[in-house]
Amino acid sequence: MTQQELADELGRREGGGTIPADYVSKLERGVITWPSTPRRREILRQIFGVRDDAELGFYNARVADGAALPAAAISAEIPAAQEADVARRAALGALGLEGLLTVPEPRPRAIWAGDVDDLEAFVDTIDHQDHIRGGSYGRAAISAQVRLGMETLKDADFATPAVRRQWQVALSRAARLAGWSSFDAGHHDFAFRHFAVAAQLATEAGDDAQRANVVVGMVRQALYRNRIRDAATYGELLELTGRVSATTRAMMCVVRARVYAAQGRANDAMRAIEEAHVWHAQRRPEDDPPPLWFYDEAQLLGDSGHAIAALAMTYEKFAGEAEQRLSQAIASHADSDVRGRMLSTGTLLRLRLRWNPEDAVIQIAAAVNDLASVRSARTHNDLRALGDELVQLPDVRGAVLLGEEITRRDELLPPPQEA
Repeated sequence: MTQQELADELGRREGGGTIPADYVSKLERGVITWPSTPRRREILRQIFGVRDDAELGFYNARVADGAALPAAAISAEIPAAQEADVARRAALGALGLEGLLTVPEPRPRAIWAGDVDDLEAFVDTIDHQDHIRGGSYGRAAISAQVRLGMETLKDADFATPAVRRQWQVALSRAARLAGWSSFDAGHHDFAFRHFAVAAQLATEAGDDAQRANVVVGMVRQALYRNRIRDAATYGELLELTGRVSATTRAMMCVVRARVYAAQGRANDAMRAIEEAHVWHAQRRPEDDPPPLWFYDEAQLLGDSGHAIAALAMTYEKFAGEAEQRLSQAIASHADSDVRGRMLSTGTLLRLRLRWNPEDAVIQIAAAVNDLASVRSARTHNDLRALGDELVQLPDVRGAVLLGEEITRRDELLPPPQEA
């Protein structure tokens, strides 16, 4: 959004008032550190999809009894003379909390192989939680790590050129995960920026496997947003990939199949899926890069099932194959990839609702709680789409009532983000 677009959106949500672009400029430059009304701060949090004002850099700089101390808001240290007052007001519940826990992030002056190992371990932890709980949980933490890591590339000393390359690859993994988590949480602009950073880092480090993994994420995001031309363009970048593992090749083939399916090129999609299975049969997990820990048979079935389902929503002759693959994926997904199971579930239910609505109503009712439990904008949007489609089926027993129940449930879910 431009400054004027943000100003206009802010004014519209506040009730139609006029807000100048210069106001947004002052927010960005820190001239205004605390928007004047709670409602305005709430609207800004909603627009940017954050939980608290501190994530937007806002703090209350007033020095008054009952207001946040500047030291608590913007500094790592609170003067000794003020600590007793801070403790007293905190115990009385009268302390403004904005930025109280803000601490300095000292950048390491030197990076060694052990630092690379630490970063990779941190990324692994967030990555596994992302697959279980959804992107809304860890994206802020991993994004902060990316920002810190990027600063080290500017001024830190690296033990060897090889360590610098390893750091770039690990940082690319972090940026790709930040992009993926943001995409899953519905924050698409942030996701694209992180993907771009991740791709640049992988390219500079000369790691084709990591670069391919990033580009695959960009293709998936473009497909989700129905930007088919962009998805095809990003997919062409995969042709530049050099030597990678068989699992990586399988993933590249199946995401290419999803692009073909979105373009309506059924024969090309099916051929790409067959090629993906050929590569996956040659898979040696010990040869795979760490980010592909999850790309097992269940993931391949889910990916290919999503591709064929895109065709099956228009051509019923593909419905049986899509249902079989998605059902097998759902049954095979381990508990370490709950979100993958739920994404396949959402696609399967929408497909069944398209061609067999009577049975689908019962199946949707049984899956509502599971779809809502993962903190993923994608699974929540699947649930919303099912609700919208159900209320349009008055001739199907129970469809309208279930759709209305899902609509009520929607009020408890995070608001839908950018499409």
